[in-house]
Amino acid sequence: MFREVGKSVAVPQEAMSASPASSPQSALEGGQGQQGAPHLGPTAQLWPTAAPEPRRIPRDTARPGAQPMVSTAQDSVSTFSLDADRASYHRALTLAHQEAQINPADVRAEEWINAIHHGYKATLQWDFTLYQDVFLHPDTPGMHMARIGFKAPESLRSEPQVNVTLVIDTSGSMREGNRIQIAQEAALTLANSLKDMDNIAVVKFSEHVGDVMEHRPARHFRRDTGILNLHAGGPTNVQAGLDEGLWLADQVRRDNPNAVNYVVLLSDGVANVNATEPFSILHNVGQDSEYSRRNPIRIITIGVGIQGYNDHLLEQIAQYGNGWYRYFDNVEQAQRTFSTANWRLLITPFADQARAQVTWSPALVDYWRIVGYENRVTADANFARNLREIAEIPAGASTTVLYELQLNPRFQEMNDVLIDVAVRWITPITGEERRQTAALLGGYSPIKSLQALGDPRLELAVYAGLMADIYASLDQGGYGTGGADAFRRLDTLLANHRTLGQQFGSLQAYQDMDFLLGTIRDQAYQYYWQGGNPPPLREGPGSGGSGYSP
Repeated sequence: MFREVGKSVAVPQEAMSASPASSPQSALEGGQGQQGAPHLGPTAQLWPTAAPEPRRIPRDTARPGAQPMVSTAQDSVSTFSLDADRASYHRALTLAHQEAQINPADVRAEEWINAIHHGYKATLQWDFTLYQDVFLHPDTPGMHMARIGFKAPESLRSEPQVNVTLVIDTSGSMREGNRIQIAQEAALTLANSLKDMDNIAVVKFSEHVGDVMEHRPARHFRRDTGILNLHAGGPTNVQAGLDEGLWLADQVRRDNPNAVNYVVLLSDGVANVNATEPFSILHNVGQDSEYSRRNPIRIITIGVGIQGYNDHLLEQIAQYGNGWYRYFDNVEQAQRTFSTANWRLLITPFADQARAQVTWSPALVDYWRIVGYENRVTADANFARNLREIAEIPAGASTTVLYELQLNPRFQEMNDVLIDVAVRWITPITGEERRQTAALLGGYSPIKSLQALGDPRLELAVYAGLMADIYASLDQGGYGTGGADAFRRLDTLLANHRTLGQQFGSLQAYQDMDFLLGTIRDQAYQYYWQGGNPPPLREGPGSGGSGYSP
């Protein structure tokens, strides 16, 4: 495995507004803690009124998948927010177990890639440790792939004081299934995980804001948790609940300037009163720019429910609200995530506004394509800007990004820089701005296969990421006339994944991933070939899938 760590430097304040230089739980469970580390981010600006303008890059080569193949002759730079939640993977797994249809639009491949723990070690005290590999594409001859991994150092300081504001949805839709019970257990477990001198407040809402308890020390709150007796009814006014919660959070933040501030929204996301889409909901909350940049309020969204659930709203509120997003389908998940040990891992931020910029050598790379990250790619100029949607990274957290590549045929003859990687972030509380760089040289002879790298966790992530990416493109008509080839790819990738069953088959995390990948293969197969003549599918070893037998 090739690893390059690079160096970091402090960035002058004025550099953040300048234009960048022009340039062509188990062995598998991902991230920090039981459901992976949260990563999402803050900014010095007001809440956005609309999503950032997407990059408009022509599709130069036809490949199934949501992101385009990009010619380095036209654009050699890839910029993205350095984060990946896990909610897309966990909710899809719940749907698969309930034999429900998984909506391709809700599949975010990067969250499936990062649902797997990659085993990175933090070898640097103040910077990210970077891991980089290039290998043969596992199912497309003539193509290659690259993995870039980012590992934040473990906690660099004592655990901070924490101010938590719980914003709990008690509207009528929360009566369905066990939604209100999950929300109640999550709130109680989190409250019990706080230190005595941490502060906690509670806001309950339905059509209007209901009961409100202002911030008080957690040791006092634990003596009387009656406000967490929840009863559901009425429409859903998410904006009213968040407005009240964020106002309370801002007041306690100013009283405790060195504390970390979280607003935790527990909801199914079914907003139907007042503002009902994320940017309008967040737009009404203004903040002092400089103060928010140094000490942001971070919005955690916790989603509950299956049918009548708004994944987009909850994911976007977290992304544009400095926080992270989790999905729970039972009280046990709530208890694990907010357990004392896990919660303390999640609340010490290492980097705010963390973003990465990858520059490919046009001499060595003809085309590149990032796998997933549709909601997290950003304009290259944003690398040098403060933007709220750019990620928060907790201490000890890791992120993995995968690329598909078409290399120049003379790649192995050239000893030149293949990849330049730059990372930029703000140190929480102090506001110091830092930049780190690393490079990977070309000229490998020969490039190894994925299996020959000897990293089975990377294999699992590649198979899962490519399959999720192909499935997500169903929603965009991404298969075109190449449907049969795309489905053979899905089937081949699933069979490759199952070759790892002998090594990981006893782990529940592997069994869950295998079941989910089998399910999306079967659902995609049925989705596309209704009324058609499907090609035969390969039978992979081991169990999994939705039970469909082609």
